[in-house]
Amino acid sequence: MINLLKVTFTLFVILIAILHKNQALNIIMDKLTDCGHKECVDAKGVSRSTCVHVKIKKKLAGCVIIQDSKILLLHRKKTNWYELPGGKIEDGELSENAAIRELKEELGFDVTIKRKIGERVFQNNGDYLNYEWFLTNTQGVPKIMEPETFDSFKFVPINELKSHKLSTNMQEFLKELEAGNINLDYT
Repeated sequence: MINLLKVTFTLFVILIAILHKNQALNIIMDKLTDCGHKECVDAKGVSRSTCVHVKIKKKLAGCVIIQDSKILLLHRKKTNWYELPGGKIEDGELSENAAIRELKEELGFDVTIKRKIGERVFQNNGDYLNYEWFLTNTQGVPKIMEPETFDSFKFVPINELKSHKLSTNMQEFLKELEAGNINLDYT
């Protein structure tokens, strides 16, 4: 009986590793409900966590644009905070394409994805969000395209981010950056 349990457990661990590596874990996460465990609320994201106890409400993607050690942020009128250009990934849409589409809708210019630089699952207003960040190269000049939502944008020195009111996503991004989990180098 003990050997059977060991074999079953080993197979379970292998299955989770395979699912996790292939990012099929997102499919499982969409089907599960919030378990309420503290360790699940604090999960660092699908790519770095074995937690599958939360139900992801929204999958989001955003563009990180760096110029002269400054990061491009939008100022949202309603909340009076700064955030990255980005938004919801539509059904069937790749996260990279969602990030590019959202930036074009919000700032009216094109970018190319350099690489994915991070991902994090976090809680916002009681919902769990999965956000992916992409380092991008710009191809144009930004202009506010959604004036009903955003009133300005600016390049904020990375070392001054904490002095601004930041969206939940930006707060999570900053945590990952400070922990050394995000590399903003373009090389």
